[in-house]
Amino acid sequence: MATEAELASNEMDQFAKTYENIAGEIKNPNAVMAVDFDGTLCEHKFPNIGEPNWEMIHYIQWRQRHGAKAILWTCRTGGKLNEAVTWCENHGLY
Repeated sequence: MATEAELASNEMDQFAKTYENIAGEIKNPNAVMAVDFDGTLCEHKFPNIGEPNWEMIHYIQWRQRHGAKAILWTCRTGGKLNEAVTWCENHGLY
């Protein structure tokens, strides 16, 4: 049985096949994405960390598997930044 992440990846692959004009950009090995944390990767609950936005997480994971690099874009600093980085790593985002 496929995992949630595998199902999401298959859905994104189908999206890329359907929209071939976007596929080249999506699979660009030099792509860099700046991804906001609060309100994008997770529900906005600052200074706490909200519930994960699984749709966005799966999309970023899929883009990374196709060579894209992700930059965590956040106003968090110090310990709160470290918490966000650890949270991303624990959710398969690097």
